[in-house]
Amino acid sequence: MRSSKSFSELELEELEGFKDLGFIFNEEQLSPEIKSMLPGLQMLGEKQVVTRPYLSEHGLSTNLIPSAQPPGCLPSQRPLEADMRKAPRFWAKTVACAVNQES
Repeated sequence: MRSSKSFSELELEELEGFKDLGFIFNEEQLSPEIKSMLPGLQMLGEKQVVTRPYLSEHGLSTNLIPSAQPPGCLPSQRPLEADMRKAPRFWAKTVACAVNQES
């Protein structure tokens, strides 16, 4: 039994995480910069990833694209090493800012 995942599996899992956060990626509107930040997007055309809402979200719109920049999304902000639990949130905000600036 295999205990580790391949890079492509991890990249697709990362992409699924963004979709779970409400991001929708339209292949025609993606810039090369965005694709380089999220390598899973490069495989989007090759393998369509199907996302299903959680039971608590059933019936809600799945078209949840963050329309405005997240508050406090400044490049000078860095997560403190003492509070690394917020690092993924910081990274997600940084990517969201880049996506919104591309739009």
